[in-house]
Amino acid sequence: MAANYTSTGADTFPAGVVRSFAVARALSNIVLTTTYQDVGSMTITVTPKTTSSKFWVAALMHVYLSSDSSDSWQTVWSQIVVTPSGGSSSIIVDDEDFGTDSYGWGAQNGAAGSRMMQHNLDILHSPSSTTAQTYKLRAKERETAGTLTLNRFNAGWITVTEIG
Repeated sequence: MAANYTSTGADTFPAGVVRSFAVARALSNIVLTTTYQDVGSMTITVTPKTTSSKFWVAALMHVYLSSDSSDSWQTVWSQIVVTPSGGSSSIIVDDEDFGTDSYGWGAQNGAAGSRMMQHNLDILHSPSSTTAQTYKLRAKERETAGTLTLNRFNAGWITVTEIG
């Protein structure tokens, strides 16, 4: 049962609550290559309220796999990259990091036709700073066995939730 609460006008929130939330959506229709590229406008800049703030960063992409005449495996690898204001970019999560034999997200594709699926990636990030942080989503295909298109028929999104 939830406790009743009456605001005093000088409220402070306990640690562990949501302090801010931001979302960016994109219907970007990006054709992937074997080189990482930004996924449209799926970029968010937020400023931590305290040095102990943590950010839950979550992304979802709509993936369209075109039909291919060969029996091939098509794979999307994605990354979430952060760049602090005035600083250098760093990859905070990369589903390619599971090794050269990993296939991230993907599907067996053949003469059976095209496929559409969702691909998600998320991470808890602790910047330990009150400097603005820019989060962006990047993606590539592992092989060129067919055509992979992101956010063609449905929007993808990235959210950043600050928790304390």
